[in-house]
Amino acid sequence: MRYLSALFTGEVTMYRLVSVTLGAITLAALVQSALGILSFGLVDVIASLVVSVGAALLTGLLVPKALGVRPHPESSLITGLILFLILWPEGTLTGLLAVAVASALATLSKYVLTRRGRHVLNPAAFALVVVGVAGIAAPSWWVGSAGLLPLVLVGGHLVVRRLGVFSYVGVFLLVSGGLNLYATVAAATPVTDAVWTVLASSPLLFLAAFMLTEPLTTPPRWWQRALVAATVGVLDGVSFTLGPLYSSPELALLVGNVLAFTFGQRHALRLRLVDRREPVPGTIELVLASSRPLRFSAGQYLELTVPHRRPDSRGTRRMFSIASSPTDPEKIRLAMRVPESSSSLKRTLVELEPGHELIATGIAGDFLPPADPAVPVLFVAGGIGVTPFASMAAEHPGRDAVLLHQVTDPADLTHTEVFAAAGIPVVVVCPHGPGVLPEGAVYGGPDPATALREHVPDHADRLAYVAGSPVMVEATRGLLRALGARGVRTDAFSGY
Repeated sequence: MRYLSALFTGEVTMYRLVSVTLGAITLAALVQSALGILSFGLVDVIASLVVSVGAALLTGLLVPKALGVRPHPESSLITGLILFLILWPEGTLTGLLAVAVASALATLSKYVLTRRGRHVLNPAAFALVVVGVAGIAAPSWWVGSAGLLPLVLVGGHLVVRRLGVFSYVGVFLLVSGGLNLYATVAAATPVTDAVWTVLASSPLLFLAAFMLTEPLTTPPRWWQRALVAATVGVLDGVSFTLGPLYSSPELALLVGNVLAFTFGQRHALRLRLVDRREPVPGTIELVLASSRPLRFSAGQYLELTVPHRRPDSRGTRRMFSIASSPTDPEKIRLAMRVPESSSSLKRTLVELEPGHELIATGIAGDFLPPADPAVPVLFVAGGIGVTPFASMAAEHPGRDAVLLHQVTDPADLTHTEVFAAAGIPVVVVCPHGPGVLPEGAVYGGPDPATALREHVPDHADRLAYVAGSPVMVEATRGLLRALGARGVRTDAFSGY
C-alpha cells in the first residue's frame, strides 16, 4: 500500500511512475486479450510484448557499452512498452522482426540522435516514422481502445499531474481533439458517437500523456509549450501527404520535438563541485561552478544527472531548484535534505569531493516571481522547498514579500540569512514550538491558517507562491484558496 500511495505523493521517480502505469496498461491488454475483449490472440500479444521489450533492453545494454556510457534499463523498458502498445501484435516471424527493428531503432536514437547530451526526438515516435516510411510496419495505435481507456485515463492523469503540465497537454487536446472531432462529425457521424470515437478509439489520450510529455523533449517555458502543443495538435488533426510522409501522430510529435529543441538551453551543462557544506543538520548545500555563464531566472530548477554504481529505483537524474541569484551566473547553489532513507543519488552527492564534474541536462521552469519587485507576494515553503524563494530574494533585495516557512523543527530552517539580508520577514510554522529562531523570524504557531491571519493580515491581497513536497503543495493550495488568495502558483517538481 505504501508503494501504491507513493505513485500519488511523488516518492518514486518519473521513470518508475511511467513504467508502472505502462505495465498496468500492458497487463490489462493481456487479460482482455485472453478474455476475447481485444481482437487479437493472446499468443500474438505475448510474443510482441517479449520481442518489443526484449529488443529495447538488449539494444539499451549493448549500445551504451559500445559507446562507453552508462545504460538506463528502465528508460529502455518504457520505450519497449510504448512501442508494444502502438504496433499491431504480431505472431509471424516477419511481423516480430519488424517489432524488434522498431524497438532497436528507438533505443538506438537515444544515444545517436543527440545534441550535447540530450536526445532531440522522441525515440518511439522516431522509430514509428522510420518503419512506417520504410514499409516495415504500420503503426496501429491499438492502445486507443475502449477497453483500455480507463487505465490510460488514470495512468495518464498520474503522469501529467506529476509533471505539472496540465496546460501543455490541455492545449494539445483542445487543438487536436477539436480538429479530429470536426472531421469525424463532418463524415456524418452523430456528435455523441464522434466524441466517443475521438476519446476511446484514437491515439489522442495516450499520445498526450505518455509521449508529448516526455521531459527531455519538452520546452522549458509555458508559452513555448503552448506553441509546441498547438503545432503538434494541428498536424495530428489534419490529413496531408508530403512525398513518402503522411499525416500521423508520430510525425506530428517529431515536428513538435524539432520546434521544442530550438527553444531554451537545449544542451548539457558541465558543472564542477566547488564546495559542499551542511548549513543545518540533515541538509546539504552544493556550490557548483560553470565553465560559462548560466542563463536562468530566479525560481527555475536544474536537472542534474549523477551516474553512480547500483542506483536505486529513484534513478540517476533529479531536479533541484536553484537557490542562488541569477546575478551570479558563473556559480549556482543547490540545497537538499538528506534523511537516513535517502536515495542512492543523494548519498552519492554527499560523498563527492570538490573538483568532481557533474552534468546538468537543462534548466527550466515557470515558477517565476513578478518582474516588478513592488508587487506584493506571499512565499509559502515546506522544508527545503524554500530554495526557489531564496533565489528570488537574493535577486531583488527589498522585494515586497513575506515568507511562511513550514518545518517540523526550527533547527531545519535554512537560508534565513538570505531573507534577512533582503528585508523579507519570515513567519515560522512548526508543530513543536518556536525553539531558537533566527534574526527576522517570528513564530506563527503550529497552524498555517492561524499564522497567516495573525502575521500576514493582507495575505488575500498578495500573489501566493507555494513550493514543497507534492502533498504539502496540494494542501496549501487548497488552504490559500479557502482564505481568499488572489492567485496561487505552485512549484511543479517530479520527484525526490
